[in-house]
Amino acid sequence: MAGNFNADARFYSVLWQLRAENFYDVEALRNNNGQPYPCWSCQRNLTLPFRLRVGREIVMLNHDTKLFPHHIDPQRRYDLSQPVAEMQQHPQQKNVWGLKNLSDAKWVVTMPDGVVRDVEPGRSVSLVSGVKIQFGHQEGEIRF
Repeated sequence: MAGNFNADARFYSVLWQLRAENFYDVEALRNNNGQPYPCWSCQRNLTLPFRLRVGREIVMLNHDTKLFPHHIDPQRRYDLSQPVAEMQQHPQQKNVWGLKNLSDAKWVVTMPDGVVRDVEPGRSVSLVSGVKIQFGHQEGEIRF
């Protein structure tokens, strides 16, 4: 499976008991009609997690993902000083996840239906495919 390797494009299969780390490979997906290859460890089908495309980069949004300045600002490469976002589970609806704004600035979010809203620091945006987040210098899009 040749393709571009992105260190942030790791994800864990939904089969947590196996703890098998798999990699997101865009070329492999294209070569396999948009479907991920089976887990290398157990050969079971994988379910890809939500992911965030920012520019040409893709970050897998696992349950423990944190975004740092280098993920969202091309001028701050290798900046791991403070997280600017993290995955957040909804307090009442455990199957609903969001991306929590840990930065000092508001995000401007465009929902798939075109509705625009602000996400203030400390607030979250739900993970919905097609949501666009303006992080300031760069825009990201959530995909599933």
